[in-house]
Amino acid sequence: QLGGLPVISMQLDDVTGIAAQSASGIHVLFGAPDDLTRKIALFLSIEKKIVRPQDVRYVDVRSLRAPTVLFK
Repeated sequence: QLGGLPVISMQLDDVTGIAAQSASGIHVLFGAPDDLTRKIALFLSIEKKIVRPQDVRYVDVRSLRAPTVLFK
């Protein structure tokens, strides 16, 4: 788990920061660990609205003000 978010895997990169594969199979870009708790909460609120996780390439919550969902 990552801050209460069930994850399958997690990556940490010096340049891009934290990324994870959620238990629902969605790739999530968190970026820097700043405000990680808020980024996780934002992702969870977005994830609830995604009907078909398999259609999502990734969810980018690196910016709390401008989260992005990229579909395949």
